[in-house]
Amino acid sequence: MLRQVSLAGLTMLIAATLDAHADAPSNHAGILVVGPEMQLATRSAAGDALTRPDWSRTAQQNVRHCLEDRLRGSNRPFQFVDPRALMQGRSGQLLRLHAIVADAALDATRQRGAGRPRWSIGPGVQELADAYHADYALILGGDGIYASAPSEAIAFASNLRTAASAATGNAGAAAALGLHALRLGGNGRRMLASLVDLHSGDIVWIRQVNGSDDPRTPEGARSLVRDLLRNSPL
Repeated sequence: MLRQVSLAGLTMLIAATLDAHADAPSNHAGILVVGPEMQLATRSAAGDALTRPDWSRTAQQNVRHCLEDRLRGSNRPFQFVDPRALMQGRSGQLLRLHAIVADAALDATRQRGAGRPRWSIGPGVQELADAYHADYALILGGDGIYASAPSEAIAFASNLRTAASAATGNAGAAAALGLHALRLGGNGRRMLASLVDLHSGDIVWIRQVNGSDDPRTPEGARSLVRDLLRNSPL
């Protein structure tokens, strides 16, 4: 039987304060890219968020091509894996834990303070390192809702329906990336990326961006990825 992560153990993982600065991956470090998992939707006249698989696939392909170009430029070995392929068994537990810790880490980065915590999902991620012969995991996901102004006005009174219909998308993979549901309002896009050391479990870098760039176009995807990975260790 798979072990369940206890609340006490989880608290220890996400609350540990370590060194403020993480070492960048070496030039020979192998990168496992989990994602990008993109979920795009349109808002109906009734205010529901309706997942558009065609938009999502196009955005995912565009973002992936941009990531491939970026990683080739770093000369590091890399490989992609679909997060849906990891959602079973122990790897699924690790990705769900990553979602919780990533949310906490993002909240912490929004707060000013004297110290900066190092967030970790624990050394269990060594299993991914062994399975994929990788040293780091770059975990990425994004979502967004496209709607007209009249639809947004109607949606103001339809948030519960919107959340329910958004959940009909690939909620499992999105949750694994720290994206728990499609946004309820606005026409902006959101992307999240984190870099996890697959030997220690430390999240050595994390960033979320919210913008108007449209990943359905190659130009929009390039701008979105460039903004997302600004000042990243890669």
